[in-house]
Amino acid sequence: MENGHIVQYDLLLKIYDQAPYGIVVLNKNGDILFWNSFMPNMTGYYRKEFGHFAFADLIFREEADLFEHRFKTLRAKPRKNFRFQTRIRKNNGTILAVEIQTNTIADGTENAPLYVFYIRDIRKTKARERKQKSLVLKLQRFHSELIDFAELLKEKDQEEYESGGPDYGMTKIDDRIIEFILQGYMNNEIADELNLAVVTIKKRISKIYNKLGVKRRGELIEFFRSG
Repeated sequence: MENGHIVQYDLLLKIYDQAPYGIVVLNKNGDILFWNSFMPNMTGYYRKEFGHFAFADLIFREEADLFEHRFKTLRAKPRKNFRFQTRIRKNNGTILAVEIQTNTIADGTENAPLYVFYIRDIRKTKARERKQKSLVLKLQRFHSELIDFAELLKEKDQEEYESGGPDYGMTKIDDRIIEFILQGYMNNEIADELNLAVVTIKKRISKIYNKLGVKRRGELIEFFRSG
């Protein structure tokens, strides 16, 4: 059974080594047993240097006590997907804000359990989130513009093929809108009846007002009643 654990552990390390973010494996004392090929890119330390570190040595000194408390809590009650943010000191002396997600594994030795830290650069994570949010907003705007364009085409087709209202250059759609207004229909009700968007109805009513020389619904109703 122990050999099986060791084989699985070695396989895990090979998988960890290909990850596009930092991964370290710690023993119960917090000593670094493994870190993947991404960690040198993130921290500036050569891979061979990590064998001389406890992970706490990388933590920015102002947050060292808080990290020790978190790791002590994790050792007392191991759990998956425990997340926290901290800052680590890079080899060039600069500080890097990171988010750490934890997990525990067994390697079949007296070191078990081992603690796995998945480490991500917060700035890059936030930049990716901003990029994704920007893309969503662009897609939403494009969708809205597409709907408006479709409504415009529909409106132009109706004006082109249903034109011929008797007075004031009204189209048949304009005449129907006027009829609904005179019957007391609200804009959303007219939209439902004509299978058009409410914003399209509002635009058409505004054009009708201009054609008739009126400014509001009451004046339009009075215009036709007095006529």
